[in-house]
Amino acid sequence: MRVDSEKPSIALSVFKSYQPEKALMFAHDIQQCIHYDGREPNDYNWYKYLAVNFGINPEEFIHKMHLEEFKQAAYYDFALAKQLQVTGYPAAFIQSSDRQFYMIAKGFATLETMELRIKNVMAELN
Repeated sequence: MRVDSEKPSIALSVFKSYQPEKALMFAHDIQQCIHYDGREPNDYNWYKYLAVNFGINPEEFIHKMHLEEFKQAAYYDFALAKQLQVTGYPAAFIQSSDRQFYMIAKGFATLETMELRIKNVMAELN
């Protein structure tokens, strides 16, 4: 299998146009399909399945995956990750403005560590 992140990233960009508040759940489901179920990332059929699971019209979802605007949105996310120096996952940030990001996790972090880092960022912002 050729593991490629372009189609999953485009799918995530499309999904965010519907339910941005559930983007993390959708990303989890994509990871599950690829790395646990062994789904081919470039096969559009299983994206239909994911769309239906979130109450989205599957044909409309696939149509949007072919639109240039969503490909560009995915490439923007790639560029942003590179700019933020994300070299592995998980990585977590707090975004305080269009250009200000605070890294709160790079790799595994306990809940207590994450809470402390969030508290420190919030204190700095206030």
